[in-house]
Amino acid sequence: MRGKLLVPENLKKNLIRPDRFLVAFDKFTQDRPENRLIHSALVVTLGQAANPSNQQLARELRFAFSDLPLSRDPDRDFSRLTRQRGMHHYEEPLAWARMLLTGLSPLTGAGEQNASSLLFPMEALFEAFVAKHLRRQLTHNHELKAQSGSKHLMRHRGKGIFRMRPDIIIARARKDILVADTKWKLLNAHAESGAKYWLSQSDLYQMHAYGHSFLKSEGHVLLVYPQSELFLAPLEPFLFSGHPDLTLWVLPFSLETRRLVLPPQDQPQALEMRGAFNYA
Repeated sequence: MRGKLLVPENLKKNLIRPDRFLVAFDKFTQDRPENRLIHSALVVTLGQAANPSNQQLARELRFAFSDLPLSRDPDRDFSRLTRQRGMHHYEEPLAWARMLLTGLSPLTGAGEQNASSLLFPMEALFEAFVAKHLRRQLTHNHELKAQSGSKHLMRHRGKGIFRMRPDIIIARARKDILVADTKWKLLNAHAESGAKYWLSQSDLYQMHAYGHSFLKSEGHVLLVYPQSELFLAPLEPFLFSGHPDLTLWVLPFSLETRRLVLPPQDQPQALEMRGAFNYA
């Protein structure tokens, strides 16, 4: 019984040199979804970058895509992306392009999209954020100094050691009246028994040292925490043993209104502190 020989289609078209396989390739072109998306992301970057060096880098990179069109429909172009061998170097630029063009964020969350993580020192960001907005909200006779102070905790062999540098000092008529430190931590206003509102004992010692050194144990020291569902309003004031004229306030700062949440007006101990801010 003789069977039928099945000849592949590519061999039928190449009978003269059967030792060579006929192959077909897609047309090589730079006008493809990946490049259009990256080009469009660079345009967005140019419109958002405030740093001159970042703007210059974006312009230099965009020059490499100058002959390519922009993506007219980013969603459609993203849906046409496929994983191919040799294209792994596109993955990170496309992840950033997706963030810029679709508004996705590289924060932790659900989903399978990947982008390089951005790690910021949140303590420093919160401190700068609070100082920036409080400076704008002071009454005309007050001034704010950030990361100021040249006092030392103690002296040894004629030299000061352990420099103290509060996050914020507020002065009136060149006299320091408020010292504040910002803390990027969660506080629980309901955790009174045993937990002590989740306050850190070392932070309280730190404020005691600030009050003694910068205010001569007379005035107000503030611990400022981000406002949260567990910490919506100021705690009752704290008084240091042996220093009845030095008051410690633990206050929330609203990230939405960008204001310090102050004690109520009917609290006489808070009158001087409230007078530093132009809050209605």
